[in-house]
Amino acid sequence: MATLSAQGRLTIPAPYRNALHLQPGDKVTFSLDGEKLVIAPTKAGKARLVKGNGRKVLVASADAPVMSASRVNELLADFP
Repeated sequence: MATLSAQGRLTIPAPYRNALHLQPGDKVTFSLDGEKLVIAPTKAGKARLVKGNGRKVLVASADAPVMSASRVNELLADFP
């Protein structure tokens, strides 16, 4: 649960920020689903590093194409 401040601000609880890989400065969108407020990360269009299980993990944007193992190998074959 969160409490709306006098300035109209909410703090997104850490478990939800972590689940969405939200970092300070990230943009989110708001929409309504009936009487529910839906908060979603804005699609940045870029991959980014996030902390996960004690290591950094590269997370692709939601609109990135699906990468199969063979496609990754093709791309790496051209990498110097």
